[in-house]
Amino acid sequence: MYPNDKHAQEKVSVTSTGIGGPSASIAMEELVQCGANTFIRVGTCGGIDLDMKGGDLIVATGAVRMEGTSREYAPIEYPAAHLRVRCGSTFLVAGNQERNALGMENPIVHDTEAAITVGVEAIRRLIRQDRESKAQ
Repeated sequence: MYPNDKHAQEKVSVTSTGIGGPSASIAMEELVQCGANTFIRVGTCGGIDLDMKGGDLIVATGAVRMEGTSREYAPIEYPAAHLRVRCGSTFLVAGNQERNALGMENPIVHDTEAAITVGVEAIRRLIRQDRESKAQ
């Protein structure tokens, strides 16, 4: 439970989905059946853009749908954001294989605290926005 004030609370679940689209899909389907409608993925990723270094944060607003799982839900032409639930992602860049291959500075970072902090703040904002829209 996320306490917004001393009288009202919102249910917030923290769920580990394992690795990859199929396991995330199973978890999300089960959570939707339980009433969940908003998902924020927090995790790590590798970088390929030379401007990204280990320790940088990425807040993803869309995705290239070439992993296989999402094609079971909608034609590949549909954008990743065309869903019946709210989804977002925040990732910690753990390292960048392209920078490494070019001999550039490539710090390897494993501390996910900043990515988690961004995810928690996103949840807080969504709860506030939902409450404000219900009050209108």
